[in-house]
Order: sequence, then structure tokens, then C-alpha cells
Amino acid sequence: MRGSLIQTVCILVVCALGFLGLSCAHSDEDADMSDAAIPVFDPSKFIICGSQPGVSEYTYTLSLSVNDHVLDLIRPPIDESATLALRLNQSGGLESVEIRSATAPGFGPLAAAAAEMAAPYPAPPEELARCLVGKPLEIRVDAQVEARCENLERSTEWVLIARDQIVAQVDSPAFMAEPGSGYGYLRVLFGPDGKIQQSQVNQASNPEVEDKIRRAVRQIGPLSSPPDWETCFRDQPATLKIEVWAEEP
Repeated sequence: MRGSLIQTVCILVVCALGFLGLSCAHSDEDADMSDAAIPVFDPSKFIICGSQPGVSEYTYTLSLSVNDHVLDLIRPPIDESATLALRLNQSGGLESVEIRSATAPGFGPLAAAAAEMAAPYPAPPEELARCLVGKPLEIRVDAQVEARCENLERSTEWVLIARDQIVAQVDSPAFMAEPGSGYGYLRVLFGPDGKIQQSQVNQASNPEVEDKIRRAVRQIGPLSSPPDWETCFRDQPATLKIEVWAEEP
């Protein structure tokens, strides 16, 4: 009886020691896991690009470049603005342009065209590449010039009609059957009788597109007299973006 009691006590002591050992083992393991789960703060991974010196200066140079080009596209003069988001690659090439807002429906695409014309831009500084390359860089485009036309809406409508006649030529079956797709910027100076006095194709996608636009201009029939020619069109060329397509074989 006494022996059984001693044996039972020994078993209980051994179990208790084993339980304590097991508990300690788990406690050590939990402590190791807890330490491993604590993240190590690396300040180099947390860069607030907006506050980095040089970022705002770089985007401002983009705005100036686009503003210079948009003024070349505005004929007759207007007073509009737009906000664009540009994405650039490492060499400063334009990957995409998004119209965020515009004060007039037609000015957004015009500002985007000016951004295309201004590319490529200066390559982003290497130390700022993380903040600039492939990121949406928001810029403001302004065409705030003194308007000399009394009726801008009527003058702009006349220019768009002239553009539509050129587009109708390059979209004709004869032109579509020829190779050459893309776009080009056509700079046109109109006379008081509506005739094209001078024309020049700039930044065409390829020689075939440039040739199509040139020939289309030569085939344009008589236009009506431009409204307010003295104040809106005299010595003021109109720059138009002309898209050209070709039928796929």
C-alpha cells in the first residue's frame, strides 16, 4: 500500500516536471516567433516623392515645354487650360498622356497633342527616377493668350470645316488603298478668299503619311472666306492634326 503510494507520487512528479519543461519549450518558441514577426523599418523604402527636391522642378519644366507647343496649335487665340498626367520612360520618352480636366471640351485633346509634340523630354535625373519614371506626372497646360477675334466660336468652326475637307480627302478610297497610316501636324495659312496660301506638314508619322497630307491639301476645293480674316487669320497659320489610315491587306 505504502509502495503504491510512493510510486504514484513519483509518477505525478515526473509528469509535472515534463509539463513544465514542455511549457518552457513552447514559451521559448513563441518568443522566437514573436521576435521574427517584428518588421525592421527601412527608411529607404518610404520615399514621399512629392516632397523630394527636384521633383516639382522637373514637372514644371514639362509644363513649360507643353505650353510652348500648345500656343503653336492655337489659331485663332483662345483662353483655356487643361490638366494632363504624363508617364515617361527612363530616357524621357512619352509613354502615355491622360486628360484629367479641361476648361473646354475641345481643349483637352489639343493639350494632349501638344504634349506629344513636345516629347521627348529631358531624361529624369537618376536619383529621382523612382519618383518620375512610369509615374503619372500631373502638369497644367495654359493657352492664355490675348484673343483678337470678336467671335472665336465662328472662327474656330470655320477652321474645323476646312480640316474636315482635308480629312475627307485622306479618307477617300484612293488614298486608303495606298500604304501609310499615322498622323501629321498640318500648318496652314489662309488667304482672305479662303484659299490656302501656304502649308507645311510637321512631325508626320512616316513619309507616306506626309505625302498623303500634302496631296490632300492640293486637292482641296475652294473654301468660303474666313470670318474676321483681318483679326483672326491674317498672318496667323492654323495648325491641325490630321490622322491618316490605310486599308489592311
